[in-house]
Amino acid sequence: MDIKDVVSGGFCVGCGGCAAVASQSIKMQRSDEQTYLPQLADAAPEVLEAANRVCPFSDASRDETDLAQDLYEGRVDHRAESAGYYQTLHAGHINDDAQVLGSSSGGLTSWFLLRLLEQGRIDGVIHVGSTGTQQPLYDFTVSESADEVLGRRKSQYYAVQFSDVIARIRGNGRRYAFVGVPCFVKSMRALANEDAVLKSQLVWHVGLVCGHMKSGAFSQAMADQLGVPPQQVGAVDFRVKDPEAPANAYSFGVRAAGQEAWKTRMSRTLLGGNWGHALFQLKACDYCDDIFAETADICFGDAWLPRFEANWRGTNVVLCRTTEAAEIFAEAQDDITLETIDLADLEKTQAGNFRHRREGLSYRLELDVAAGRMVPKKRVAPGQFTLPADRKKIVEIRRDMAARSHTAWLEARKSGDMPAFYREMQGYADRMQAIYRRAEKGGLKNLVKRVIRKLVRTLRPAA
Repeated sequence: MDIKDVVSGGFCVGCGGCAAVASQSIKMQRSDEQTYLPQLADAAPEVLEAANRVCPFSDASRDETDLAQDLYEGRVDHRAESAGYYQTLHAGHINDDAQVLGSSSGGLTSWFLLRLLEQGRIDGVIHVGSTGTQQPLYDFTVSESADEVLGRRKSQYYAVQFSDVIARIRGNGRRYAFVGVPCFVKSMRALANEDAVLKSQLVWHVGLVCGHMKSGAFSQAMADQLGVPPQQVGAVDFRVKDPEAPANAYSFGVRAAGQEAWKTRMSRTLLGGNWGHALFQLKACDYCDDIFAETADICFGDAWLPRFEANWRGTNVVLCRTTEAAEIFAEAQDDITLETIDLADLEKTQAGNFRHRREGLSYRLELDVAAGRMVPKKRVAPGQFTLPADRKKIVEIRRDMAARSHTAWLEARKSGDMPAFYREMQGYADRMQAIYRRAEKGGLKNLVKRVIRKLVRTLRPAA
């Protein structure tokens, strides 16, 4: 599968790596579905070859294992199939409650980036920030001060691409930390291997654990449910914290253009707020097997473990791959709270992600191969895992719901019948939840049976 197949098959994640390596002949264009796609028609064969090598879903690009081996083999103490190379594993948060309110999780991502700036290790941060416009709401940008870094905190569940910002900074002699989801970091590593100038400038790669990417329509659908129509959305906040609620009970917030007041509602009460429903998920995310950004020097995520979830502040997991990254945390003073965790805990924080990117991926590949469909080459093999029937059905419904959400949203916007979109999507969600309830009921019934059998054996008089 080459980059043309990636685009025509719907596997493009819209990162912009191909446009960054061939800025004169490949441009990124925002699609009707509010994602980014490269325009390849004018690219010469040699340009397409270079684009193939940096596209994260092209078979011509090196996989995460291969790239990471060049970066870390012999220099990092540990490696696990689930997480890649790692030096240290931690969970923690910043201690300033006023600051942590403005962060998605425990605030350690921005804390780390600020340390890099303060210590002179970098001159700027390339990351996602608000555009200050309605369309698009977010894009990659550069922060060169503490205020700019802090002003661009939080997770932005929104389709973005980095080719424009890379074109702006290339060759300016300054050093940067690039912050992105796993597939974006992979593409940036491959891009640096093609371009010695960029390689000298991109001195830190900071990964973010990603459940999946969303199109721009996700923010509009969430806002619409709060009474702000798509054309009136001025700003959104995907992770509004409540000091009176657990970390996982965050809200979605929206402000209409030209208005000061924000409307908020707990995300899980909105259609799309359940991440497992995959509303507006990009198709590429069904073919990703990298959870902890295996080509990044450091990776941050949410510590979704029972012992942390009660803390409204949120808690980060931190995977350090380089000695330099680990030393920054080792030298931390009283401004953060940090504890060491083991690999098993790290894996548990992303249990659902593993189900999606391991078991679920193997089943999706199995279905595609059986149907004669073209798929990207992955480190998970088709049919590698055996799934129970209920689990297979959930994988199928989730994929159908994600795919249909994009076209159904366009149809609803065109017709003006937004309720039709929500009714259809709720139908998918209800079918999925019915399977979950049936599985939970069956699991509870089997547990009761096992307990009773054990109790009977215990009470049975000896012969």
